[in-house]
Amino acid sequence: MSRSRLRRNVLFMVALQLVNYAAPLLVVPYLTRTLGISGYGIVATGLALIQAAVVITDFGLSMLAPAEVVATLEKDRSADRLVTAVLTVRAVMAIGVSTVAVALSMSAAGDRADLWLAIILGIVGLSIQPTWYFQAMERMGWITTYVVVTRLLYVIAVMAFVHSGTNPTLVVVWFGAANVLGAICGLVAMRRVGYRYQQPDVGLVVGLARRSLEFFLSRVAVASYTAGGVVFLGLVAGPREAGDLGVAQQLYLVGQTAIGAVVQAIYPHMLRLKDFALLRRMLLATAVLTSAAPVIMLVFGDFLIRLVYGVPPDSIHEVAVLYLAALPISSCSALIGYPLFGALGRLDVANRTVIGAGLLQAAWLCGLYVSGHASAELVVVGVLLVEVLLLVTRLAIWRKLASSSASGAASVREGGVHLG
Repeated sequence: MSRSRLRRNVLFMVALQLVNYAAPLLVVPYLTRTLGISGYGIVATGLALIQAAVVITDFGLSMLAPAEVVATLEKDRSADRLVTAVLTVRAVMAIGVSTVAVALSMSAAGDRADLWLAIILGIVGLSIQPTWYFQAMERMGWITTYVVVTRLLYVIAVMAFVHSGTNPTLVVVWFGAANVLGAICGLVAMRRVGYRYQQPDVGLVVGLARRSLEFFLSRVAVASYTAGGVVFLGLVAGPREAGDLGVAQQLYLVGQTAIGAVVQAIYPHMLRLKDFALLRRMLLATAVLTSAAPVIMLVFGDFLIRLVYGVPPDSIHEVAVLYLAALPISSCSALIGYPLFGALGRLDVANRTVIGAGLLQAAWLCGLYVSGHASAELVVVGVLLVEVLLLVTRLAIWRKLASSSASGAASVREGGVHLG
């Protein structure tokens, strides 16, 4: 892919993220004012449960599928059989997880029973959205189109139907309904791009599921220190702590999703062209730009939280500063992850390092539970420590691989001279 097309795709993804920023900036302050922090805590727990469930239904295919589609198109004119296999795996997983949610709702009581049912639409909608397909085809404009539709529908529904006294689980229902409609738009767009449904090949589906297992474990690990924190506090410490963490996390996710857009755009570019010079420049720019976020929050945080969310800063300010301190670290780590190690043919490194990080975060949360010190501040301290260790580990491995590559190239040159 040419640099000009890469720039165009990055612009599409930046536009998408601007919409992703605008939606929470409109919805979250409205919900904290209308439902209160505890009410918003229920919403945050529901949305975090959806995010965690979608990690399961995705089964690592959001990272594996683009690489496999790219590789298939380099050899064949069509990847429709592979694309159908990806859709089949995700549909089967969505049905399975939704069935579990129904069973949990039947065994729960009160608001928690409603919440388990409310998340099903969101699980189905996000599971069948074909973002990975347009990423592989380098048609980011389609992703922007159907996600914009989804976000607008969600914002309109919340503003029109959520008022003081509204059951917070209805917000989760509107979120899911909007994502189902967005998924339908995405599937229609796939046909416009050229995809044609094929009869699922059982062998291909099973083989794809096996290859994606390691990617799935890495996505579970990531969820343990993103959605996992809010789910943990919502179930262990109550909606108030989950609400504090959820509000602070929204600020962190604004930056993280921006970097995610860049990673999605550059990933297929790196797989094809191995443009390491561009990646190094992007790493430097990312480190500089994201380092401003914790400083701004430290200085102006009280004012910004009152202005945007309409609630007293209290412990939210401290949690937000800690979260944003992790942003430069996690952003650089994300760029070094799949784009770099994918270009080096070592996606296993990206997967295994993040699995290790997830295990550390899970151990941290277990320690908080056992010690009885579950709080928003300590959950984020765990995220910060894990992100530091993940970045240091990936940098060390990158340096080792680069040294090995340089030594190998030198040996080849010396051998060539000797043979000459």
